[in-house]
Amino acid sequence: MVEGQAPRRSFHGSGRSQLATALAMAWLAGPATAQVPCAAWPGEPDPLPRITDTDTLRARWAGLRARELNEAAARLEPGDPQGARTLWQHVLCIAPRDPEAAAGLAEPVIWVAIHRPELRRGSADAAAGEQGGDAWAELDAPIALAAPPAPQRSATRQAENGSASVDALLRETAGHLRAARFEAALESAQRARPRVATLTGKARASRSAQLEVFAATAALALGREAEARDCLGRALDANPALHLDPATTSPKVQRAFDAARAERTR
Repeated sequence: MVEGQAPRRSFHGSGRSQLATALAMAWLAGPATAQVPCAAWPGEPDPLPRITDTDTLRARWAGLRARELNEAAARLEPGDPQGARTLWQHVLCIAPRDPEAAAGLAEPVIWVAIHRPELRRGSADAAAGEQGGDAWAELDAPIALAAPPAPQRSATRQAENGSASVDALLRETAGHLRAARFEAALESAQRARPRVATLTGKARASRSAQLEVFAATAALALGREAEARDCLGRALDANPALHLDPATTSPKVQRAFDAARAERTR
């Protein structure tokens, strides 16, 4: 059974489907982001809604978005306080008097210097001897690493590991589809294809067909019909007897699949 139909969203940019993209873009931008205060992040409505907006839908989106970012910042703060501050600053753009974001920004950021001596391959005694017996200097002595012997794995174990990694990417792609993250689903499918190519026999055929149907579903949702046809063609190459379950497949995907099959029989 192939999953085909992704849920619809009631408001552009709402929900968790845009959070990962927004965080990545904001953190990678770094100081440049601060130069444009309260600009909408990727996937958010522009101009950025506020909880004080007279438009009920925009105000409700702002309230939900502020709560979502507060929760993400609270999870992030123990390991990445600067990243959490980026989220809280954005919350104050959406809800200027939000007490949780204000309290988070009021906490000082403590910077910790981490001691990281050089890592080398070789003898630990030789690396320590370079410091001449000086105890303080030896704190910076290189740490010697001995490479462990490469484990011997059977072909069967390697095949099992390959299938497991492919299955993980298939689940990831399906999860993106269910959350209507169609671009992310296509990116995940692209990463999965070379992994699928390492499999053999039925394991390769079934997973390749399923992956390409997922990719076609995402492409159709984005209006990329030519790309969807290519994906469905690869699905039929992998499994010429492939049939989609009409109970779980969207009519749009089913029509595209039927057209791809009919084109092959001409």
